[in-house]
Amino acid sequence: MTKVTNKRVKVTVASIKREDHPRYELRLLRIVCIGSRHYYNQNSLFIQGSNDMMSYFSMNSDHIWSELYFTHFNNLFPLLSQSDFKQNNVPLLNFAVCALGSLYGLDRHHSVLFERAQHILHASTVQYSISTVQALIILCWYSHLIGDAKKCEMLRYQLAQAIDWLQCVPDVEIKRRTYWIAWVMDQWIASCTLSERMIHEWSCQWPQSEEAFIEFIRLSLILKDIHQGTQTSETDLTAWLLNLPSFLDYNKSSSVITKIYRILYYTAQMILNQHHQHQSSHSICITAANTILYITQQMVNLGQASFALNTFFISLTFATSFIHLNSNDCLSKPICLLNQINCTLLSKDEFDQLLQNYFYIQHTPSLEFCGVEQLLSDWSFIDNESYTTTSTTSPISYYSPTQSPLLKDEFILDTASFFY
Repeated sequence: MTKVTNKRVKVTVASIKREDHPRYELRLLRIVCIGSRHYYNQNSLFIQGSNDMMSYFSMNSDHIWSELYFTHFNNLFPLLSQSDFKQNNVPLLNFAVCALGSLYGLDRHHSVLFERAQHILHASTVQYSISTVQALIILCWYSHLIGDAKKCEMLRYQLAQAIDWLQCVPDVEIKRRTYWIAWVMDQWIASCTLSERMIHEWSCQWPQSEEAFIEFIRLSLILKDIHQGTQTSETDLTAWLLNLPSFLDYNKSSSVITKIYRILYYTAQMILNQHHQHQSSHSICITAANTILYITQQMVNLGQASFALNTFFISLTFATSFIHLNSNDCLSKPICLLNQINCTLLSKDEFDQLLQNYFYIQHTPSLEFCGVEQLLSDWSFIDNESYTTTSTTSPISYYSPTQSPLLKDEFILDTASFFY
C-alpha cells in the first residue's frame, strides 16, 4: 500500500503488484480511504435541535439541490417520487437528498448537509421506515462518490440491516424500487472496491414502469454472474447489449443515461476479461478502456461532466489504471479527465499530487507528468486532422468491428483515435 499524507487528509491508494495478486490487476488506481473528519467539521453550520433546512440555508437552496438530485441520481436510480418527496418533508431524507444534489452541483455545502443527515440518523431511536432505507441508499452513494470508502462501507452495512427489515414490508412498488436500487448499487460498489457484497438477493418483483432501470438490474445480475464465474456471462453480456430497447441504443439516443449504461457495459466487459491470459482478452480490455474514456470525454465536452461523477470510481479510474499498466500510451488525457471530474474530498492540488505520486511510483517510462493547467491547455481532443499516434501498442491490440468476438460493427466506437 502507498500512502500520501498532507495536513488536511490522509489518502491510501491501492498499489498491489500484478504478479502477486493477478485478480487485482485492473484495480490499482483507487482512493480507498480518506480520513475526512477535519473536512466534515471545518464548516459546520449546525443549529442544535433543528432539522429545518431553512434554518441553515437560503430559501431557494434546498430546491436547487433537490432538483440536482433528481436530475443526476434519480434518473439513474429511480428511488423517489418527486411529488411524494416534497409532500412528505422527512428531515433525514431531505438532508440526504440535498447533500447529494449539492455534491453534483459542486456546492461547498455538501459536506455540511451530509453531516447533518448523519447526525439525524445516529440520533434517531425510531424503528426503520422506508424513508430511512431510502436515505441510507443516498448516503451510501454520496460517500462512494467522494472517495470515502471507510464511511461507505459503514453505511453499506447499515443499509444491509435495513434491507433485511424491508422484507417484512408488504410487497408494494416503493419496496421493489428501494430493494432493487440498494441491491444494484451494492453490486457495483463491491466490484469497484473489491469488497464483499452486503445485500443478499431475495425474491422480489422488479419495479414497474421503469424500463431503463430494469435493464440496469439485468446488467447487474450479469455482473454478479461474472464475479461468481458463471460460464454464460460472456454470452449474456453480449445479449444484454444487443437487446437494449431503442431508447437506450447508443447510436440512436444522445441521452445521458444511454452513455452511462454504455460505460457500465464496457466496465463489465473489462471485469469479465481481466482474468483471462490470452491476447484477445487483453485486446478487448484495451478497447473497452479506451471507449470508457472516449464516452466520458464526450460527456465533458457536452457539459455533462457532473453526470460522469456516477462512474468516476466504478469505470473511469478502472480504465485509466488498465491503460497505465498495459500500454505505453501517453496518459495526459486520461489524467486530465480524472482531474476534471474529481469530486472527492481532495482539493484540486491534493488530487493532482495523488496522481503524481501514483504514476511516479509505478515508474511508467512513457509518462512525462506535467501540471493540470498545462495538460488542459495542450489538449485538443480527437482532432482527426492533427491527430498523430504516439502509441507503441501493436494495432492488433485494438479490435476492428469485424474482429470483435463480442460486438457487432454498429456498437463499436473508433476508440483507436482516442490515443494520442
